[in-house]
Amino acid sequence: MIVIRCADLTGKVAHPSKLSSPRGMFLQAYDPEYAGGRGLAEWTDDIETAMRFSTAGEAWMLWRSVSMTRPVRADGEPNRPLTAFTIEVADEAVYG
Repeated sequence: MIVIRCADLTGKVAHPSKLSSPRGMFLQAYDPEYAGGRGLAEWTDDIETAMRFSTAGEAWMLWRSVSMTRPVRADGEPNRPLTAFTIEVADEAVYG
């Protein structure tokens, strides 16, 4: 199965978690509609609790998904909250 791992933080996170940085952690849950479309990503260091995808394409589609609540940012660009993170998409066996 495919997982998403945070390689770095590239944008501004509207609702940061208790983590100082999710770098190296796996995406556990994601809600693009949280906080009026600003999004919420939850990360874990336990690969067993990470979100899983059937294909890398599905994972990339989630990363680029646009919030339906707030589809456009103030600068006119598509609102893709998860793109605040640089990610790696790979088979979970790579990290095992």
